[in-house]
Amino acid sequence: MSRVNTPQLDESARTALEDVYKQSPNHTLRQRCQLVLLKAAGRAPLDVGQVVGLCRVSVDSWVKRYQQEGIKGLQTKPGRGRKPLVTVADDQAASAAPWLKTGSALPWPRRSGKASGPLVRPPSAAMPSGLF
Repeated sequence: MSRVNTPQLDESARTALEDVYKQSPNHTLRQRCQLVLLKAAGRAPLDVGQVVGLCRVSVDSWVKRYQQEGIKGLQTKPGRGRKPLVTVADDQAASAAPWLKTGSALPWPRRSGKASGPLVRPPSAAMPSGLF
């Protein structure tokens, strides 16, 4: 049995959590606000975890973080998650490429041969027979 970790919410804190839960475009923030609201209503961490899709340990961790930091503590901190593969500058440079805007010739040559036909290996490049 887990220890009791029920947040005591006054009316202004409950209203602030409900507003973020209803209006935030961020799904994870809405989920975390929902779990705090459910815990404040007296639900068990296992029940809350089943509703929001988290384990009871994560539920208790988010409630603890809310009690320490408030709604700001429910937001994902910077630096978490996968880093972007394309930077903003690279994305802007690619969207400003002249061949995308004017329809001019591409900066690389087209492949020779039939454009719609499949690429076929020449007989000399066939796979050795013992592999498959």
